[in-house]
Amino acid sequence: MPEKITIIGAGVSGLFLGCCLKKNNYHPTIYEKDISLSPYGAGVNLSKNATLLLDKLGLKDELISLGYLPERVNFRSFDNARLIKSVSLNENSNDFISIDRRDLIDVMKEHYLSLNGELIFDHNCSYIKDTEIYFHNKQKTTSDLVIACDGIKSDIRTKYFDNLIPKFSNLVAWRGMTPRSELSSNSLWDQINIYLGPHGHIVHYPISKGNKINFVAIRKQKKWEDESWVSQGHMKELLSVFSSWNEDVLELFSKSDNLHKWGLYERKSIKKLVNGNLLLMGDAAHPMLPFLAQGSCLAIEDAYSFSELLKINTNLNKTLTNYQKLRLKRGNKIQVKSRIQGYMNHLSNRYLIFLRNAFLRIFGKSIQVSIHKYNAIKEIKHLPN
Repeated sequence: MPEKITIIGAGVSGLFLGCCLKKNNYHPTIYEKDISLSPYGAGVNLSKNATLLLDKLGLKDELISLGYLPERVNFRSFDNARLIKSVSLNENSNDFISIDRRDLIDVMKEHYLSLNGELIFDHNCSYIKDTEIYFHNKQKTTSDLVIACDGIKSDIRTKYFDNLIPKFSNLVAWRGMTPRSELSSNSLWDQINIYLGPHGHIVHYPISKGNKINFVAIRKQKKWEDESWVSQGHMKELLSVFSSWNEDVLELFSKSDNLHKWGLYERKSIKKLVNGNLLLMGDAAHPMLPFLAQGSCLAIEDAYSFSELLKINTNLNKTLTNYQKLRLKRGNKIQVKSRIQGYMNHLSNRYLIFLRNAFLRIFGKSIQVSIHKYNAIKEIKHLPN
């Protein structure tokens, strides 16, 4: 078994992996390239496939106290907000949580530190040679196992797995939050709403105990020329781009207290998750466009699965083989499904829109269930010894 385990990146996958490993009596070290955790606010939806694992570590109740439990997800037309399909959530349960990503990260970080986990900032991995890890600040360390949780921009993936860089998807996203107190009394603010329109879509849902409404507005765009993937958004541009959309979303936009614009990037599906003593996890392994709300969920699945596999098998090579067997197909499958969902969301042909809406009405619930019912705990048990 590995004596020293190094995790590169303190995002959802890195921190949750750290928590899982500490729970199983391993002692990883997490290295984060930035001097602190990300200050950017964004909403995250955690479905049952993730919350059942968070519950295993005793984190679910705290996340519920900080987030929100929506009762429905509503698909609507972009122009008049007409309801296309409504799907129930949290029926006789509290398995689906909408939360501010900063709260999710903070809960994981505090839990990891409470277990005496080691978290080191300002260490950007430069390169890895055998068991040695070199950082940009001239520091180095040794490790038996290196787990890349460094996101879609993962240098480790590019250098040691597929030699490819992320590509702009021709989609941009405006992300913002609006105080619930600034909005009308309309009950639609209390649920998840997805507006489907030509060449774009909008999602909004409550977070922070219902006190804030998080929104994401996505639109096709040919180029992304900003040096950074995220920049300050401009309200005038946002309202202009979505000027033909319904008055509710325009109200939501206009009262936002902060706005950022993101270029959405993607990578091709990867062929392997393990290379020697390196393995990929979360967005480094299967980054996906945010159309199924599964990015953080799969990161949580990855982390829990690897930690449990490591606990039940003393042979590291077997553990790595089982991790790839368990997670490669699942991650690539959801990555492709998310891309297809984006295409479906952005249809402009009237005939295709009619067919899509009919499909949603018939299969909307079953599609949701098929993704959320995945149980990593059971999948691990089904693996051959």
